[in-house]
This record gives sequence, structure tokens and C-alpha cells, in this order.
Amino acid sequence: MKHLLRCHEPTLPSIHSTGNVEEPIRSNYEKEYPDQAAALKEATVKQFPDLIPIEYQATLQQAMFLTNSPEIDHLLIGRPGNMASRTLAITEQDEQIRSTFMAILNRLPDPLEFEYIVQE
Repeated sequence: MKHLLRCHEPTLPSIHSTGNVEEPIRSNYEKEYPDQAAALKEATVKQFPDLIPIEYQATLQQAMFLTNSPEIDHLLIGRPGNMASRTLAITEQDEQIRSTFMAILNRLPDPLEFEYIVQE
């Protein structure tokens, strides 16, 4: 599991879930929040012991961990420069949607996805 939480040093800015960064996210997170990083590693390994099974069927406990875990919540807190804070700073809804799709999926939403999100 340790290799999944490790981020190699990019030579150029890389796109991560928090956006373009010059320095690996892992090193910043582990430096700034060592207790939370250790707790996240421990909780993730406990919930996902078999990382790449041939057939995957998430358990209820795994789904609940991802949706209700304080360790995961801590990763999603808006901090200066991360994706959450940058997205919330965008005032136009259309641009928020496009920016979020690009940051997470590395593509723009198709017309049906875009329409569905706007209607919500």
C-alpha cells in the first residue's frame, strides 16, 4: 500500500487531483500532517487489504470508509491552491464544471453530462 501513497518527483508540473503542482503532494501532506498521513495509511491498508483482485466487489465497510472516514475528509479540506479552493473561487458555474472535469477526469464533460450537472 505504501507505494500507492507515494508520488514520484515530477520533472515538469504534473496534474494531480489537486491540480498542477511543482512538488509532490505526498511529501507536503506528510510533512504538514504527519499524524493524519499515518492514520490514513493505516486505515486504507486495513480497509483494502487486497489491492488488485481479479474481480472487485467493494464491501459495505469499504464504501462507508470512503464516504465517512475522517482521514479521507481531511484530504478534501480546501487549502490554498488545491482543487477545492480553486474551484470555489471560480464564479461562473459553466467554468466550475469544466475545470472540475479537467482536474479529475482529464477531459471536458460531454453535452449530456454537462446538461445533467447544470440541472442539478
